[in-house]
Amino acid sequence: MPQGAGERFMRPALFFMLLSVPLAIWQDSYNFTYIKEIMLSTGFLLLFIAFIRSKEIQISTESMHIFIIPAWMMLSFSFSSYRGAAIPVMCAAFMLSLIFIIMANQNAVSKERLSLLILLSALPVAAIGLGQVFLPGMFSGLLAFNRRIPSTLGNPNFFAAYLIVLIPFILTAPGKFTRVKPAYAVVAVVLVLFLLYKTGSKGAFAALACEMAVFAVITRSKHADMRDIIRNNAFPVIIAAAAVIAGVIMLLHNIDPLKFRVNVWAGTIKLIAANPVLGSGPGSFSFIFPAFRPGEIMKQSYMHSYEVSYPENFLLQAAAEYGISGLAAIVFVLFTILRGVEPEKKDFYAAFCGLLAVNLVGVDINFGTSAMLSAVLAGTLLNGRKGGSIVMSPLWKKAMIITVPVISVLIMVLQFKVQLSDIYLKRAIAMSEAKQWQASIENYKKALIYNAGNVPAGYFLASAYYDSDPETNAPAAIAKLEEVERLAPDYVLLHYKKAVILNSMGRQTEAIAEYGKMLKIDPYLKPALAELAYIYYKNGDLALAGEYMERAAEKSNDPALYNNLGNIYFMQKRVDEAVAAYKKAIEIKPDKDYYYNLGCVYFTLNDIINAKTNIYKAAEIDSKNRVKEAKIENMVRLIKQYERVTRR
Repeated sequence: MPQGAGERFMRPALFFMLLSVPLAIWQDSYNFTYIKEIMLSTGFLLLFIAFIRSKEIQISTESMHIFIIPAWMMLSFSFSSYRGAAIPVMCAAFMLSLIFIIMANQNAVSKERLSLLILLSALPVAAIGLGQVFLPGMFSGLLAFNRRIPSTLGNPNFFAAYLIVLIPFILTAPGKFTRVKPAYAVVAVVLVLFLLYKTGSKGAFAALACEMAVFAVITRSKHADMRDIIRNNAFPVIIAAAAVIAGVIMLLHNIDPLKFRVNVWAGTIKLIAANPVLGSGPGSFSFIFPAFRPGEIMKQSYMHSYEVSYPENFLLQAAAEYGISGLAAIVFVLFTILRGVEPEKKDFYAAFCGLLAVNLVGVDINFGTSAMLSAVLAGTLLNGRKGGSIVMSPLWKKAMIITVPVISVLIMVLQFKVQLSDIYLKRAIAMSEAKQWQASIENYKKALIYNAGNVPAGYFLASAYYDSDPETNAPAAIAKLEEVERLAPDYVLLHYKKAVILNSMGRQTEAIAEYGKMLKIDPYLKPALAELAYIYYKNGDLALAGEYMERAAEKSNDPALYNNLGNIYFMQKRVDEAVAAYKKAIEIKPDKDYYYNLGCVYFTLNDIINAKTNIYKAAEIDSKNRVKEAKIENMVRLIKQYERVTRR
């Protein structure tokens, strides 16, 4: 092998990874950005091949601290109840740890060249973002967040985090590359800030403030140690000022996202307290969190099927999934990376700090682009740092040449299977929406063949079974939901769906139990409250029926709930409350049934004037129907008869 072959291959391999991961999308898939994980695996394999071809490989002992994280993940995994969810996370940790090791120990790509590669790879991503701003019609398939711009990252917040990383490199470009003039850098910064504004990410602006504070301090500092910088440059004051700026930015905008995050953090702290040593296991957060989710989250959410996948803070996520000790391991590794400040790497330092800052209120570090960038930036910060090193022996080198590619290929096969599963899932959902039940069921089954842990596919398959033929397929739907429950015990509306099906099968006691589980997770789910109230109403338990219907009607704009509440009050002889409930229903929607019910209440009170007014309004609305309701006509006759009798 000629000397330098690996070095020559390192640049294109690195550029391929930096370019392909942010750009990759596959819209035929349910999660159309999952292809980024496959591109990350491919890029890593190319990067590893380039690195392992080096004639002599020296690994710094400091960079090997990274293996503390996957080691602790393995320990947490061994005690987890959600091992299926851990596999993708641990595969990603394996690749990212090795990317970090490669970047910390490679000598083929200088930090100046790497800066250039990062900026060049960002050009098409930024261009697509600008296209979405000025030519939205061309990119309608990617614009799923109204006017917020995601480029090819899938989520505007993810694109914002990507832009945060670019800014320090743009600022240092004129000093590193003589062909780049300061004027061009100013234009580039303005364009990036414009795109950042169009993402609508408030957390990114807060992170930008912190990033620029770090950049400014390192620029002014002549010290090479973080402790000296803190001691001599009033670093905490600058960070505090940045935090104030971030707070003002957040307060000037809609604060609902901030409220959501605060509630998620509160629930996460409870989750951590329940599993403080080893956590709940890698990748388990979305499965275990519903049991700890504050009711305010669901009260705030328009879609009650919303799944909280991550706690919107990478430190809390680490503590939740790996325990306090796992969090300590991650903090130790971060300290190892950040403690030595080299002024000539201020762009890498600021970019890495900005990425960490944005993930104190975000989740993008769990996904391909930010995960890759975090490993690349962190490894580069360690690269060239003085300290001990180990020369990789020929035997170890041969072992790595065999094992790492094999493991990488196995990971890619797993990722391709997940990708195929997502493709079939998307097709099945489209067919379900078109009520092509048999075709949708077949596609859901194919999705589960490729990925048995595809929880949404299992959930939607159960729904398709039931919706296609409730009487025949109800047992199959329940069986599938029980499979889903074993994977994700409190998945979105799982218990509600089970309750509805069990109730339709006449298994009322079991249905009540499932409604109870659902309401424990989401106490504001109005359909569950209303249906449970109706069960108690039919069973004659008017007290419980009234309690659940009151909760369902609270702050609701559904007139049917107030009408049903009025019926329950009337059965309980709570007449004044029944009148108020019927009036509320009419206020929302002047419906003949609501007027009829209110008129009947007044009639029982011998208030013939109000009875006549409301019954006649019901009759007026009913007269527009082809088939008039007999009950309304009967009440009209009774009122007329009452008036004749009282006139005599």
